[in-house]
Amino acid sequence: MNTNKQKQAELGLAVAFGVVGFFFTGGLSLMAGNTVMTSVLRGAVGLFGAFFLGYIIRLALQTFLVSKEQKQDEFIGKHLDLLLPEHPSKKGTKSTSGAEAEDDEGLSADFVPWNPNAASSKDKFEEIDPEKLAEALRHLDD
Repeated sequence: MNTNKQKQAELGLAVAFGVVGFFFTGGLSLMAGNTVMTSVLRGAVGLFGAFFLGYIIRLALQTFLVSKEQKQDEFIGKHLDLLLPEHPSKKGTKSTSGAEAEDDEGLSADFVPWNPNAASSKDKFEEIDPEKLAEALRHLDD
């Protein structure tokens, strides 16, 4: 609900420009001696033109006048930062500091690669006898 109100507030400048553009263009068209229908159509064109002009001005103001804190608030909670454990490239290489070595040992102790055993990689359908399967299907037909 908060974002709905925020979106409405952001469009306020563009809508105001559009309304002013409609009346300004329609009024000038009427004063020039055009018919009411022509003035309304020209006012509608002025409304759309002024609306898009106001939208562009709002984007420009938002780009140049918004503080860094407000820009950071827009991104909070929208990004997922995944940190993966760092593994040394060679096991024989020692790191330069003792703290880094302890961290590497702690991380490598937590990580265990998945090694499938023979039972999980074996196809379960290899154990089924095709003759028994055929008999079962024949029995279902009866």
